[in-house]
Amino acid sequence: MTNIENRMTDIENRVTNIENRMITREEFDKTISDIRSQIKDIKDRMLTREEFERRFEWLALNIEGSARDWVSYLLRQRGYNCTAERLYVDLDGVHEIDIYCNAGTKPRIYSKHEAKVRVGSEVMKDAYYRAQEVRRRYPDKVSGRLVPAIYTMAADPSAVDKARELGVWIVENNKEKVALEEVLRTGQGG
Repeated sequence: MTNIENRMTDIENRVTNIENRMITREEFDKTISDIRSQIKDIKDRMLTREEFERRFEWLALNIEGSARDWVSYLLRQRGYNCTAERLYVDLDGVHEIDIYCNAGTKPRIYSKHEAKVRVGSEVMKDAYYRAQEVRRRYPDKVSGRLVPAIYTMAADPSAVDKARELGVWIVENNKEKVALEEVLRTGQGG
């Protein structure tokens, strides 16, 4: 249990105690005052979603930046002239592609990446289908072979299995979990 859950359980137990015994008005007022103080303390410690995102935005930006650097590096090591960048497209509302590469050498590779801290099979399916949608709606952004990919700090085993099935390149913590060559060899991905 988290500290907040422990405190909430303590509060619930104290309220039950009050209900189960006769107390004086002063004891009741003091107990209620203590409970209100604890609730206020809990609320003061809680972050709103906006505060959480603002405080931890550096983590997402750091992962995306690292992802672009590593994907560019790994593609250059294989002879593809590509520098990863961010791309914004309209897929039923503005959508950010964390890492976009359009390598200009033969065979041409378009790599559409997402950067995530942790991924499972659902993220693989989403990456694959969104890459297909980008190809369909923005053919000018895809010149040649489509390689949907994910950069992550941790890929669940289900994600690796699904990536192999769909043909999604996975780079986990700067190492390939599903190699680019495997995706190209299988003919999956696009």
